[in-house]
Amino acid sequence: MRHYKTGVAAFSTCNFILVNNNKSISGYDEHLNYSVYRILHNSQTAINALSSLSQNRSYDVVNCQDYFCVFLADYIRRTYHWPIVTTIHTGPLLDRMMGDSFRRNLLANSIRVIYTSTYVKKNIHERYGIKAQNYIIPCGILIDDLPYTEQKPAYITFCGRLRPNKGCPLLIEAFSQICDLAAFQGVSLHIIGDGEMKNTLVDMVYSKGLKNRVQFLGTLPYEESRGQIRNATVHVIPSLEEAFGLTGLEAMAEKPVLLSPTQEE
Repeated sequence: MRHYKTGVAAFSTCNFILVNNNKSISGYDEHLNYSVYRILHNSQTAINALSSLSQNRSYDVVNCQDYFCVFLADYIRRTYHWPIVTTIHTGPLLDRMMGDSFRRNLLANSIRVIYTSTYVKKNIHERYGIKAQNYIIPCGILIDDLPYTEQKPAYITFCGRLRPNKGCPLLIEAFSQICDLAAFQGVSLHIIGDGEMKNTLVDMVYSKGLKNRVQFLGTLPYEESRGQIRNATVHVIPSLEEAFGLTGLEAMAEKPVLLSPTQEE
């Protein structure tokens, strides 16, 4: 499989459709034991693709990637009667009531549920009372052969949404306490990602006199963010709560990773 968010390990010898929100992985792949057609959850684009797909072959299962696929999943179930398997990547959406309602509907109409960690499974079961048979299939990553190049001066990376649960204030505070030590002279912090906390974090960096030591790189294309992590000295995940730290898994293939102890998986 070319991409990690599939849950294909739950099945063998089948044709299935993956509904996702990643524009870079749409299209068709055929393998020894299975074939997969990936479509975006954008309704009209997906409906057009499904109409064409249904004429060419029969599909055994449709794998939907969490709550933003709920409308398309319902359309598929009612129109084609293909069974729905849902992959859940995060805990309960208590701060997003519409998403919470969508997820409840999707789970109620799924024949199987895939979780990325025991942490996610525990919290989802407590919230939604799942009855469908379920699996825990951790996310995977593509191990490629891109060359490693040491980049000087050294730097530390963070990659993720700039939201309260990601712990970036803790990271900046910790960096401010070590950056003047002899061992960290010239070391910078690269923050990859965007979100509602960005302005707060920028203000924090300026107030601590770190504007020349901390770079906000924004949201980067996948390969570019992977390159940043690959060339870093260390990758840090300071999350206060984390369902599955995918960037940590990717970084572990090549790099020392510092993880906060709150991550259960």
